[in-house]
Amino acid sequence: MKNLPSIRLESGPFGAEYALRPSWGLLEQFYIRRFGLLDLPNRLRARVVMPELNTLKPQKVLDIGSGTGCYTFYFSRDSRIHVSGIEIDPKRVSESSHIARSLERRNVKFFCGNADESLRNFPPDCFDAALAIEVLQYLPDIQLTLQEIY
Repeated sequence: MKNLPSIRLESGPFGAEYALRPSWGLLEQFYIRRFGLLDLPNRLRARVVMPELNTLKPQKVLDIGSGTGCYTFYFSRDSRIHVSGIEIDPKRVSESSHIARSLERRNVKFFCGNADESLRNFPPDCFDAALAIEVLQYLPDIQLTLQEIY
């Protein structure tokens, strides 16, 4: 990384890992490393979601519709937690996988595909918690997806 101030991404602001997105310029990288996620709705949502999920103390987390990977990366900060992200956009999967490699996080994997189909690739009961933040409204069969998650 080019002359950026050192911020520990293991304890930095929520979403700070996204600063390692390959297409960001220095200013974007600095801002995101320093302040975390860019948009206010995601910051506010994370303030509600993360404390609730942390009470579960999950060891295996599935992030459906992982997008930028902010939630996935947050959980992967703890090397004892294994996290899988499913995203339909191959570019997002590629960027998130690049970030994971850059951070040398071996406890996180990203998969490209439709949620319904991708969920069938995992054995039953292999996750302690599943996230589907801002994704259910895009699914053609919500009931089927919720059954697959369960």
